[in-house]
Amino acid sequence: MSVLTVRARSLEALAFEQGRRTVEVAEDRLLEDLAHVQAVTGTVWDEFWSRSLLVRTARRVHERLDEETRGFVDAYAAGVRAAGIEDWQDWTSLGVFAVHHALFGSLGHHLWRRHAARVLGPDAARALAQEVPALSGSNAWVVGGRRSADGAPLIGADPHRIVTVPSVYQRVHLVAGDADVDVVGLTFPGVPGVQHFGHTGTVAWAITNAMADTQRLVDVDADTPRDVVEGVSVTADGPVVLERPDGSGVAVRSVPWLLDDLGFAALLPLLQARTTADVDAALDHWVEPVNDVLVADVDGAVLHRVAGRVPWRETSGEWSGWVVPHRRRVGPSEHAVVANHRQGGHSAALADELAPPHRGRRLHQLLASSPTLDVETGAALHADTLLLPAAHWQRRLGELAMSSEPAEVRLVRDRLLAWDGHMDAASTDAALFALLRSAVVRRLVAHPALAPLQEPSKDPWTGPQELFAPWLRPEPRVALALDRWLEDPTAASPLLTSFDLDCTLLAALREVAPSAGDVVPWGDVHTFTTPDGEVLRLGGDDGCVLSTSSLPGLDDRVWRGPVARLVWSLGDRSRSRWTVPDETDVWAAGSTSPLEEDLA
Repeated sequence: MSVLTVRARSLEALAFEQGRRTVEVAEDRLLEDLAHVQAVTGTVWDEFWSRSLLVRTARRVHERLDEETRGFVDAYAAGVRAAGIEDWQDWTSLGVFAVHHALFGSLGHHLWRRHAARVLGPDAARALAQEVPALSGSNAWVVGGRRSADGAPLIGADPHRIVTVPSVYQRVHLVAGDADVDVVGLTFPGVPGVQHFGHTGTVAWAITNAMADTQRLVDVDADTPRDVVEGVSVTADGPVVLERPDGSGVAVRSVPWLLDDLGFAALLPLLQARTTADVDAALDHWVEPVNDVLVADVDGAVLHRVAGRVPWRETSGEWSGWVVPHRRRVGPSEHAVVANHRQGGHSAALADELAPPHRGRRLHQLLASSPTLDVETGAALHADTLLLPAAHWQRRLGELAMSSEPAEVRLVRDRLLAWDGHMDAASTDAALFALLRSAVVRRLVAHPALAPLQEPSKDPWTGPQELFAPWLRPEPRVALALDRWLEDPTAASPLLTSFDLDCTLLAALREVAPSAGDVVPWGDVHTFTTPDGEVLRLGGDDGCVLSTSSLPGLDDRVWRGPVARLVWSLGDRSRSRWTVPDETDVWAAGSTSPLEEDLA
């Protein structure tokens, strides 16, 4: 999918042309998203979407848009219809945006915690729960002007989602002369303007998911007061998304449901922003998903802020008011990193669980070791494959008593101790580590202390249980917890008293030793296959900056990873770099393409 360049005189004409041209270059994507909005996919998604009443929310949000924003959204819809998709309603773009973020919230994590606590008890559930796998993520960083080769700030980012080709993001260049708009960025096909990543020539921004807890599961009894709205039971806390045969169930309270707002009032101010202050003011309108945002402008002003409406969560779990958005100025000699990880006091107000710290720590290391960056060296950061947790594995393996083990077992341990910790596509040692990790994960999941996690959820709802299967798989949870247990054994207490981790490591070494000599390079098994059947060999791993996620213990193939990469130059926008998975060779190599070539 090439860059979509749209030129018009006014904002509404720009939106119309963006909608019309998007159909020309991405009709299949729009029709797919329209099917999701209309709940006619023929999958379990349809029931979840219908029970969540998200179409109703999209319609209500559209009705409440300010006049200028609604005119912009409606013009986009008119452009889509003019290009032949006649079922596209004025509010459909809001539905598409909701489709892309319906499972971004904490619903899946809440279901996992309920399941783990029910089958293992609350203490064991906490040992497994601290840092969570997600369907979303991202890396982003910024350096102040004194850290840049040309004296102006640089912003880098690579958002992580389920990888698809064509990409979930579309690269666009939008120009409206009379409205003073000239922006390059990423958009969701089906949504006007640019949202998460943009560069107007004088100011640029990029986001990561702040992992904020903006959904609450509320148990309701059969006699809980409720209305029936469009065939769905609705309580004071929200629609009953998961309903049991006896009439009880789980209502899901969400911020868009409460506010009838998705944050679209930010779209036009973002397109017309010229300074960091302009972007900051625009993001005051943002609602969901809650994002960590890095912003910089040509005058050197750099800001890190949290954008979105985050409920203040009482100890009881009740919501009362809103969290004050975190803001921090980044100095000209400083850098900042946001990678979905815990960043200090303000993170506690966002959520109890965030992503593991490995990507954030590694980016801090890389930026601290690079006093001055240019666009090319900044772009290379996103291809870094060092897996920081590997050091904890190596320390623990080095402490094992191995004198009585067969030579082939000792050889595997020695190979891993000598490994450089990089998950390079060409590395057989990286593949050997992944083989050992999967063996350990499978053994732990099968252990009586953790085996109950494999039981079906005890929530007998009539809703779309299959949809939440990725959150209820124990293997990815145990793999992430294992990294933490190896770093800090007290983190697993009292679970570690239930099994001997050293014995598990030794048993796994014995299991993989006979096949160690036949291990193929990591990229031969860590692959992504495009719809055309092209098999892409990938380096990286979930905990690397090059975050290409597989399912340890289940499958080494990549299902989630960078769905774009970019480096925004504030010194000269044309020198920026970017890519999406559609550029398969560039993307698979962890590289980027010059923005200048796409704007020519």
